[in-house]
Amino acid sequence: MAFDYKTIVIAKPEAYGGITKESAVALFKADQQVLGALKGGLIELGMEQLKARTGYTNETLPGTSPVNTDPFTLDGITFKLFTTVRRNNPKYEPAYAKIQGFLEVLDGDWNQGIRKDRVRTYDNEATGNKEPFVRWDYMMANVYGYISQGVKLGVENKFKEVKVPAELHQPLDRLVIPVSLMEDFDLRRPGAARLWYQACQLYTDVTQKTVEPFRKGLEERAGRAGEEEEGEEMVERLGATERMPAETQEHWEQVADYLFKVQRVPSPRSQPGKALQRIFAIPEKKEKGELPIVITWANYKERLDAFRPHLDKSLPRWKEVEGHLGELVTFYYGVNTNPKVREEFPFLPEYQLTEDGDKMFVRVRAVHTRMKALEEDYTKNRLLTRHEVRPLV
Repeated sequence: MAFDYKTIVIAKPEAYGGITKESAVALFKADQQVLGALKGGLIELGMEQLKARTGYTNETLPGTSPVNTDPFTLDGITFKLFTTVRRNNPKYEPAYAKIQGFLEVLDGDWNQGIRKDRVRTYDNEATGNKEPFVRWDYMMANVYGYISQGVKLGVENKFKEVKVPAELHQPLDRLVIPVSLMEDFDLRRPGAARLWYQACQLYTDVTQKTVEPFRKGLEERAGRAGEEEEGEEMVERLGATERMPAETQEHWEQVADYLFKVQRVPSPRSQPGKALQRIFAIPEKKEKGELPIVITWANYKERLDAFRPHLDKSLPRWKEVEGHLGELVTFYYGVNTNPKVREEFPFLPEYQLTEDGDKMFVRVRAVHTRMKALEEDYTKNRLLTRHEVRPLV
């Protein structure tokens, strides 16, 4: 990268040619002089300004979703964007903990002789012992009261199409950036949109041809070294059997005047959102253009009733019930005895659904036990790989 007070020149490093001195130098230049300079500044600034052209933000939602933005042209480049409204994915851990706490309080109060209107005592069919059963609607209202606390609607502004003049398809060996354009970057200024697009192309080119192949080569070496150390230890990861180190491993390798480190970090991650969905998911059918709805303690029954007319057709079509219908929600629709549901949800009898008039009750301890079990079942083993390069002094 060169600098002459008027322009900054970013040169494209050599493409990967093996774990060699030349490729090591190229990777260091790519990390220090190209990717950081482009991604953190020019590219992200341009991306923000382009997406802002839709006029939609998390505070200003469109009336329908998705919605297309009228095409606009800058420097001969035509942009088409669209906006989708989605429910955000909150941190489910706090809600999960609060629901478990709610169940623990119900059980604890019952053990102390504290009686509540919506908690009743019935016999456990399996043991004959008396246990607390919670009213279904009382539990569901609390569940969605906790879950909805972290859920909001937000927008995703994405590119639908970017049409560029033919000359911009030509690969660049270097990118010249006028300092005056960078001081207050604005895509509406002449040449700015063209420069932004070329920066994106250069970034992608360097990543794919210089950085990723070198890192993959180092990871393969680190993996082989790990196999020699770990022997035959295996784990299930993302549905496939792969080798996983029992603890963090570091692989150091010197190439020419650079020292590279590949760190392999086993990182189990719980998935409380998936566990909550397994038990409490309410099915939804979104009409075309309709915005998603945040399900809360106040509207969860309304959402359940809204889907009821569609259940008979949807249930046979679902490849899997999980992801659409929660275990405890099957009781509301009366499909808990459906063969497909019973086969996929074998835990259903443990809840020991008890009906009293128009009220339903389920075992408090069964719900709590199920949540604790799913917390373990839905833990995903991940192998994180981190790279570091240092020049040797």
